[in-house]
Amino acid sequence: EALGRAPATVAKSMAALTGLFDFAVDEGLVERNPARSARRPKVPTVSPRQGLTTGEVRALLDALDPDTLIGRRDRVLLLLLAVQAWRISEALGLHVEDLGEEGGHRVATITGKGNKVCRVPLAATTWQALREWIDIAHLDGGAILVPVLKGGKVEPGNSMSPQSAWRRIRRIGKRAGLT
Repeated sequence: EALGRAPATVAKSMAALTGLFDFAVDEGLVERNPARSARRPKVPTVSPRQGLTTGEVRALLDALDPDTLIGRRDRVLLLLLAVQAWRISEALGLHVEDLGEEGGHRVATITGKGNKVCRVPLAATTWQALREWIDIAHLDGGAILVPVLKGGKVEPGNSMSPQSAWRRIRRIGKRAGLT
């Protein structure tokens, strides 16, 4: 707190320390957990963070280069996060085999929080971006949001990492003039 950290950050660090000391108690390394009695900051129930406005999402999409493989892949990523309102794990876990049609709607099967599997409809813009990316990247199956190597070569197989995805989003945000 003295370093100016947010209450949620301090509480998360305290929870990690408590867990570490609980482990040390279980292993007989220490007799008691000193973190259990430490004062914890009050964390607001409502997050001070707000989502992006429609204009900010549009600025992100406009900051992409639609003529590159990376730009097309990043468009899919942004549409899944912003338009579909998916978690990053849901977007990165999407596979070609998860796409389909049901009752005249284009849908995706996703694994959400708690390993809950569900079918969700896709917005037309998201579906179109997905189909274009899959075609241009020549993805026959497997992960959709795959790495693009230098030289413009797609690396099929494993999905890009969450860290890589967030780095891309931050880079696009800077390019779009968002803070």
